[in-house]
Amino acid sequence: MNISNPKQASLAVIAVCVLLMIGAAVFSMVVPPADAAKAAEKARAENDELFQKIRRANDDLNEATQVLADRSWQEDIDEITPKLLAQATSIAEVNRLEVRSFRPQRIVDNGGLNQLTYLLTVEGAYPNVMAAAKALQDQAEKVAVTQIQIASSDTTSDMVTASIGLAAFQMTAEKEADTRG
Repeated sequence: MNISNPKQASLAVIAVCVLLMIGAAVFSMVVPPADAAKAAEKARAENDELFQKIRRANDDLNEATQVLADRSWQEDIDEITPKLLAQATSIAEVNRLEVRSFRPQRIVDNGGLNQLTYLLTVEGAYPNVMAAAKALQDQAEKVAVTQIQIASSDTTSDMVTASIGLAAFQMTAEKEADTRG
């Protein structure tokens, strides 16, 4: 057979195609089809595994939402500031410090969670300032110490002035609705 002849070349191509089709037909008759029951069972197992992962993720989300609700204020901002001032003043008095100022700073909206920042300025002995900062972090309700800046008040004594940054978090109304639903 001369393949350079177009007529013979096209016959050769047709013959190869026919042989491939016969081979495919024989293969489909000889090789058994995949078991549909096994495939369905495998799909069910995969679905069950995915649903378990989704349930675990939802449980983790609910747990994290509860922790957030426990550690954030539910009250209005106008009620939070006086409560924090009272807590800070009480801790300062216990540690024999004088409160110089308590200033609310800019509110930061973190997508459904307001971060309320405050700057507390106290004056007293250095060990008392450090004890008060630790007490604010450990004992004050729903507040975190974010920074401490200490400067010497007097070169002849151990008196210092400290600026203590505080942060509290408040859930906004839309976030509260999401966590209840």
